[in-house]
Order: sequence, then C-alpha cells, then structure tokens
Amino acid sequence: MTGAIIACIVTAYTACDPGMDCRGITATGTRVTAGRTAAADWSHYPPGTRLWIAGVGWRTVEDRGGAVDGPARVDVFIPDRAAALAWGIRDTSCILWHDGHNRGAE
Repeated sequence: MTGAIIACIVTAYTACDPGMDCRGITATGTRVTAGRTAAADWSHYPPGTRLWIAGVGWRTVEDRGGAVDGPARVDVFIPDRAAALAWGIRDTSCILWHDGHNRGAE
C-alpha cells in the first residue's frame, strides 16, 4: 500500500444541505457517519478510497456531489449544519491511500 500527499480544499456538508433530502443516505447506499464519510469526485477517488485529511483524520469516500469536482476537492460530513457552515473552506494536506487499485484500504 502506498500513500500520496496532495494539497486539497476541504469543505463540509450535512444531510440537510440545500438539494439534499435529509435522509442521510450516501451515493453508495451507506448512512452518512461523522468521522467516516467523505464525498469526492469518483473519477479521481472511487468509493472506498481512504483519505487522511490534516486536522480531520481518516475518511472514506462514500459520497459524491457537484461541489467536489477534480482531484483537489473533498467534502467531509459534519452532522450539525451550523458546525458545517463554520467549517468553511480549508486548504490543507490530504494523503490518498492506495492499495494498488486506487481503492481504499480499511
């Protein structure tokens, strides 16, 4: 397994953001979970890809969305809307964890 360090822009989302249905089900069919769920561009990071985000910790790509376009954008799930809005937009470092197939390693 190998990890690649990338510069990334991290935003936050909730299950009830505008355009969401508040059910909390990701595009992969899992329930959004604080401390685990991230959304990314699946053409770069397919479901299951593991990311270590500086200041956040490990997250698994389980979701996708219009705001996460390209390899440098990641959206982390935060259940509280006020906390997600307070998160804002953060420039940080991410480690993309590969297991040889661009899939996440648990």
